Amino acid sequence: MMNDEKIIPNGTEVYVFNKYGHKTKPIMKGVVVSSKDSGNLSQHGSSWSVQVYDVQGENGIEYFGAYGNDLYNYYFRTKENYINYLNWLISCNNNQIKELKKENNELEKLIVSASLTKTVEKEKRLVKRSI
Repeated sequence: MMNDEKIIPNGTEVYVFNKYGHKTKPIMKGVVVSSKDSGNLSQHGSSWSVQVYDVQGENGIEYFGAYGNDLYNYYFRTKENYINYLNWLISCNNNQIKELKKENNELEKLIVSASLTKTVEKEKRLVKRSI
């Protein structure tokens, strides 16, 4: 099966990520040296492949991996892709914050509801009487 992903040209600056490291912080910048099709990666069913890259890191070491995909120990993102990825994460976090605020508002409503307030006041009176 032919791989339809966009091929990152040689000489393109990319960020290098370690599969086992921090998912949002690259370990360094690098430059694409070469690329090729991975060949069939399918274990069962339809064949599929990805473009794999050799990237020369700022430290002089060459890294092998795929673009935006942690199939290998290293993967790469262009600056534009990295920014888009971080913006997507921020959006996800903002949605979680929004949901948590909504949940907190519901919890606050329960606290101020008459039945809970009366129950707390009643318990306070009972405690005072028993002292």
